[in-house]
Amino acid sequence: MLDVKFLAAGSNAEEAMSFICKLSFNLINESKGKQKIDIRCQNIDEAIKLDSELWINPKDSFMPHNLSNNRSEEDIIEIGYPGTKFSKNNNKILINFSPSLPNQLTNYSDYLQIVVEDNSVYREEVAKTWKECKTMSLDPKFIK
Repeated sequence: MLDVKFLAAGSNAEEAMSFICKLSFNLINESKGKQKIDIRCQNIDEAIKLDSELWINPKDSFMPHNLSNNRSEEDIIEIGYPGTKFSKNNNKILINFSPSLPNQLTNYSDYLQIVVEDNSVYREEVAKTWKECKTMSLDPKFIK
């Protein structure tokens, strides 16, 4: 069954990107580089910014990554946005930086929804995603 977690990741996009970089690094280390990760952003600009951020954060780390449309077999992390297609590997982890629920969750063992606690539109959209998960009989957990 899909493991669904909503993760508090700061109060703005910059804090959330830093959180995603550290989270990705930790997930790669835990799996010894065997677990593939997809990161879904809201748009291409955000994806490009996150791609750049993953080169420098965390400091002195290396995580093979690329945008989905430039991916290679060596990439552990694929970065995309609505409209791009991730590779079809199974048992991947999805980190969703977009507040909306993705259309496709079948290739994932874990779904990690990033929650930006901005007390505004982003938080409201993520609340809708939480309700959709409940409607789909998923058992989301919120982690602060």
